[in-house]
Amino acid sequence: VALALWGHIHLYERSCPLVGNQTHCMAERSTGFQGTTHCVVGTAGANLATGVKWEKWSVAHAVEWGYLRLTATADQLGGEFVLNRDGAVVDRWTLHRKP
Repeated sequence: VALALWGHIHLYERSCPLVGNQTHCMAERSTGFQGTTHCVVGTAGANLATGVKWEKWSVAHAVEWGYLRLTATADQLGGEFVLNRDGAVVDRWTLHRKP
């Protein structure tokens, strides 16, 4: 599984690709490592989170109202986290299909 989408926690957060319960990122390009990227998009309907401690595997995060815009082709899946207040894209990523 290349991507897991989650809600509930009231913030936006994206991990590096992870396997099992690992707590650190590995360089995908240099090692050929393949894992699951996790995105938490819980930025609607409740108060935003406070006092968050970001882990080492957390490569992008925002405690602001917004939404995740996904685009897909046969070979890749892209995501952008867009802020409600001004439409700014604060995180952009692309996952490529592995042969």
